[in-house]
Amino acid sequence: LHARASAWFESQGLITDSIKHAVAAGDDLRAAHIIERYRDHEFTADRWYVVQRWLTMLPPAITCKRPKLLLTEAWIATLRHQMSRLPKILKQAKSLLRSETAEPTVSGELGFLLGYSEYFDGQAEGSRQHLEEAVSQLSGAKTPLLSEAELMLGLARCMAGQNEKAVRTLEDRIDEVDSSEGQRLSRLIASLAFIHLVCGDMPRARVEAQ
Repeated sequence: LHARASAWFESQGLITDSIKHAVAAGDDLRAAHIIERYRDHEFTADRWYVVQRWLTMLPPAITCKRPKLLLTEAWIATLRHQMSRLPKILKQAKSLLRSETAEPTVSGELGFLLGYSEYFDGQAEGSRQHLEEAVSQLSGAKTPLLSEAELMLGLARCMAGQNEKAVRTLEDRIDEVDSSEGQRLSRLIASLAFIHLVCGDMPRARVEAQ
């Protein structure tokens, strides 16, 4: 009955209920697949807290064995500014990915999160390299993480002394992105505003912020 309920709730777009019933049916693997299938939609809408609630419904033994769920947990940690949690989670995810053939987007997620962590550790060059690779692997994929990776790459290039390249690349990307892609566009413009801010160019920072 729970298994049937899970399938029905998913068909109706009621994902939280679908996960709940999958777990109640003892089908933790199905619950994990559901989270992996729908998490990007929630992240695109900036509803990371919904995905966090989904993860708490799973037994930890399932999460720690699935790279994509570990990276989801790490992504939420960055959004909550819980930087101290990242090294352990990323080490575990990296170890799992070594033992299997990872999709480019999953490798791109790992690269983004490694670059993000290194940026806040002040490792400019390592951060830049990881983020450039992440943007390359995520490019063309329908994932909200691409905009986050492009944002952080701009900041990492700025930290590495490549201010002009960072600004030029971001301006080019902003021109290319369709105005309907609000989430991605807002990240790119925010990155540009922040770079002007840290470089002391207040008039340009104000224009981009507005």
